[in-house]
Amino acid sequence: MDSFKRAIKFQNMDLKTAIGWFWGIIIPIDLVSFLLIKYPTFVFGGINFGMHINDSNIDATAIAAANIIPILIYFISYTYSMYYEYFPVSLGFSMTRKDFYKTTILENIKVAFIFSIIQSILMKIDLYAIKSLGKSPIVDFKIINTETDNILFLIISLFIVIFSINSMINLLAVINYKLGFKFWIIVGIISSFSAIFIGSSVIFGSIYNLISWIITTKVGISQFVKLIVMAGIMYMLAYIFFKDMVIKNKIV
Repeated sequence: MDSFKRAIKFQNMDLKTAIGWFWGIIIPIDLVSFLLIKYPTFVFGGINFGMHINDSNIDATAIAAANIIPILIYFISYTYSMYYEYFPVSLGFSMTRKDFYKTTILENIKVAFIFSIIQSILMKIDLYAIKSLGKSPIVDFKIINTETDNILFLIISLFIVIFSINSMINLLAVINYKLGFKFWIIVGIISSFSAIFIGSSVIFGSIYNLISWIITTKVGISQFVKLIVMAGIMYMLAYIFFKDMVIKNKIV
């Protein structure tokens, strides 16, 4: 129990700072984007900021929804840091691998939940902010609808989507840590072989289809359960690689 508590305390040390810095940058950027949309001729001659749909049937805008790319980048960086920076140091504090891995999952749940709360609030604000400009907001994002779904549904939906995608990133980070550059050689060989003999990349095609399914399917009870099961499988697979991997001090 003492090892588990130390692992939680250790992983929490930089978490608040990292989250604070991330949203301390993203929220002002969203605000500036809103102002640039409000005054389009004042700066950059009317360039559209955020997400924008403009065709014969619809002309709609969203600002906060564009946060998904930096959020994804954050989780990739955050997850890799867990193994390449925190993992080697944690064992020096007499933490067990099992305790470190359990706390890693708990931290992933916590961060995904915090991000889903903040992003849901921003997307709700975005809905009314865009309307206040006399413009049509983008409301249908496949997994959620910011106009018809309440804030609790938005939080739960974004949480399970973020958490499930992060479980995939976690598996990738663990395999990459264990195999190093050999992992990318294996990926390259399999992808090249499948592209030549099958006509498409099995690995990247499967990942693309999986992510497409996650981000284009409305989150209901069935989808929620499926994503929970998928995330559980991803974490179990990652632990198989993690439990006996040799400690490294740098990314290779």
